[in-house]
Amino acid sequence: MKKILILILFLIMIPVVKAEELPRLNINGDLDFMSSKTDKREVTIELIDGDNSFKEKGTIKLQGASSLHYDKKNYNIAFDKEVETSLGSFKKYTLKANWIDELHIRNLLTAKIISEINEEYGLFSGTVNNGLTDGFFVEVYNNGEYLGLYSMNIHKDYLFDKKDQEAIVISVKNDVDQSYFKTEENDKWEGFEVEEGEQNEENLNRLNRLINFVNNSSDKEFRSHFGDYFDLDSALNYYCTMHVLELSDNVVNNLYLVSYDGNYWYLAFYDLDISWGGSKYQNELLDFDNNLNKEVNSSRLWSRFEKLFAKEIKERYKELRQNKLSEEHLKEYYYDYLDMIPKEALARENEKWGNKLTYNTNYIDKFLDVRLKIIDNKIERLKGNINYLVLIIVLIALLIVIIIKKKV
Repeated sequence: MKKILILILFLIMIPVVKAEELPRLNINGDLDFMSSKTDKREVTIELIDGDNSFKEKGTIKLQGASSLHYDKKNYNIAFDKEVETSLGSFKKYTLKANWIDELHIRNLLTAKIISEINEEYGLFSGTVNNGLTDGFFVEVYNNGEYLGLYSMNIHKDYLFDKKDQEAIVISVKNDVDQSYFKTEENDKWEGFEVEEGEQNEENLNRLNRLINFVNNSSDKEFRSHFGDYFDLDSALNYYCTMHVLELSDNVVNNLYLVSYDGNYWYLAFYDLDISWGGSKYQNELLDFDNNLNKEVNSSRLWSRFEKLFAKEIKERYKELRQNKLSEEHLKEYYYDYLDMIPKEALARENEKWGNKLTYNTNYIDKFLDVRLKIIDNKIERLKGNINYLVLIIVLIALLIVIIIKKKV
């Protein structure tokens, strides 16, 4: 008995050691001279990851838009059958190069936090990760040649479908008037793209119903009927989160409209690597004090929402800042994700691509110190829509009180 107690005590005292190696993904097949998303190659892929290891045939092609021009590519993988990973069992995955993010963590880190927020408010329950991507870090090789440090993510086709419900997903894509909800109608899908569902006349009419409401409703109608078109909780969370984490590339672009009936739409995030002060350029940080006023004012959807739902925004912001978006919570997750990638893996990535950090990873302390003060102040100063009738009545009442006091 004494020996058992000593053994238990010994095991308890053993320190937890961070893993020094990431899973390895071997891609066997020709990836040379790939430059178009239509170029699909047959490959055999082997994942070496303990109990989640597998070897399976499939196809691979490039993924992304502007990232197609980067030296280090993103890839979409489609296996011949579902394969089991630590994420679950899926047929399709995305390999993200995280080319503009020297930390390699911003996309998954931000998705994790937003997933928790969605879970808190019952949004996208029944989906694989509450409507957000999830992934794990891997080192990728092609025919034995090191390609770099990647994250292996759940493909976006799986993010919003539920067990008994398929989603319609429309993404906002381009910087045109339609993207900013500034036109009467959209007859050619300008600025939008169907990610799930059919890009047909029926779904175009559904999109135009939203555009017409945002453009043509009176302030009173926008406020009282917003919930007939959009989910208010998702809009409040989206607005607050994009401000706190400086998601400047998600105010208009990378905004997903998600519906399960074609009439009631949720607002959802996608592609979150430009966040936490990171920019679209390697080794460059944005100004932490950008309050997103310019971006919000450019969108008729967000500018009207900010003006007409100021009271609700303030209430939701206060809730989130005391919980999921508290400084303590954000720092905890940031450093947890930094610890997921061994220094040796970052060194190999730098040797391959020369993608070396030019700033200290502890910058997050300064980012949050500056950012939270700026956004706390912005939200506090939101005035919303002035009800002039009420204001006139109040002023008349005050005037009557003054007159009565003078007579007395």
